[in-house]
Amino acid sequence: MRRPFLLVLLGIGTLAGFAAGFRSVRHGDFGWDHHWSSPRSMASWADACVEAAARRPPAVPPAPAQ
Repeated sequence: MRRPFLLVLLGIGTLAGFAAGFRSVRHGDFGWDHHWSSPRSMASWADACVEAAARRPPAVPPAPAQ
């Protein structure tokens, strides 16, 4: 009884995921000509990269040779 229920539930989730993806493509919520390439988002990506590099811990020095 559990297995068929799980298969139906996963099938519904798969269909809902595909429907959401097709909806976002249809309405222009996704694509290179929209939010991914806007100057504002590129600047925020650059800021995030700079902040991540600044927070990176220093490299571990190599162990002394014996």
